[in-house]
Amino acid sequence: MKSLLSDSLVAKFRVLPEIVWFLISAVAVFFANAYYYVTSSADAIGLIMENVSAMEVELSINALAFIIISCVFLAIFSALIFELINHIVSGVLLARFSAKTNRSDIKFRLRLCYIYSNLLIGLIGVSYFFTQTTNGAYTGVFSPDNFNNDVELILSSIVPFSSLTFFLYVFYEDFRVRFLPQRNHPRALLFIGRLYFGIYLVITLIEALRAVVFYSGVLSVVAMVACWLDFGIVAIWAFLAYLYYQKLKKNPYDNDDHGPKETITIINEPKQRNIYDDFGF
Repeated sequence: MKSLLSDSLVAKFRVLPEIVWFLISAVAVFFANAYYYVTSSADAIGLIMENVSAMEVELSINALAFIIISCVFLAIFSALIFELINHIVSGVLLARFSAKTNRSDIKFRLRLCYIYSNLLIGLIGVSYFFTQTTNGAYTGVFSPDNFNNDVELILSSIVPFSSLTFFLYVFYEDFRVRFLPQRNHPRALLFIGRLYFGIYLVITLIEALRAVVFYSGVLSVVAMVACWLDFGIVAIWAFLAYLYYQKLKKNPYDNDDHGPKETITIINEPKQRNIYDDFGF
């Protein structure tokens, strides 16, 4: 896994402008969420047409064009949200924990892991288009009008968070070994882990309780299991992160004189760049 963020690979990738990598990130986001984007867009069309019919107004919508525009907007918006989070996180790692590199390098490596994660999610998500059921039978044919997909419900509770967390681990392991002072290894993990897992634990628990309280008579057994599986997967990864934190705490070195043996690479840039530079801002 170290080769995914090796200096030679990163150097080759960084030849491309930042805006190109932003677009690649948006494409990866769409690939990871294609099934959800298409079905939710089709659902939105149906809702709009119902409201229009109720008002007795004539309106025609090009379904294909609507779905395409909706998917593009959602993918770009999600990529922009990630870029904002990426900017904040890289600044914290650089300033709070004295990372021995620059902000744009941290952002680029974190963005790469985000792209890797979405590509893996998308590869598994391709199966969703062939696992819809019609009258309880798998037809192998995708239809935006058929939302019964137990396979998607279960896998979407496991794969996205697990993939993102795994590649965040890949990023952090590479980052701490090569750029982070020894004394800050457990501190940085604790700071990031509390925010990351804390937010997801609260959100998934609220969603699971909400499903039980308000939708217990509406949701299928599989849908209910999927809600609690969301919370369970987050809890399992949080526990594994806690074990990893305890391992880092037991490291006998407590100062920078006994730092990592790996060579620390500091990438100097004459100018800090971000994706907006390529727009001329």
